[in-house]
Amino acid sequence: MHRSRCSRPIAIAMADGIIREGTTVFDYGCGRGGDVTYLKKRGAEAHGWDPHYSPKATLKKSAIVARAS
Repeated sequence: MHRSRCSRPIAIAMADGIIREGTTVFDYGCGRGGDVTYLKKRGAEAHGWDPHYSPKATLKKSAIVARAS
């Protein structure tokens, strides 16, 4: 899936101030990394891992862990 904007859970977390500039976020099951890219552009320290697209990515300890359901 290609996104033109961030996922709804990320958008809600940002609107509620849970994720903001400087927040560390790890997207577990990030797919192609759309949310990771979106968050980095907005100043969050974002990383992701996905079993298909990024299986060799390093897992990072983060304040927030987002995961695919």
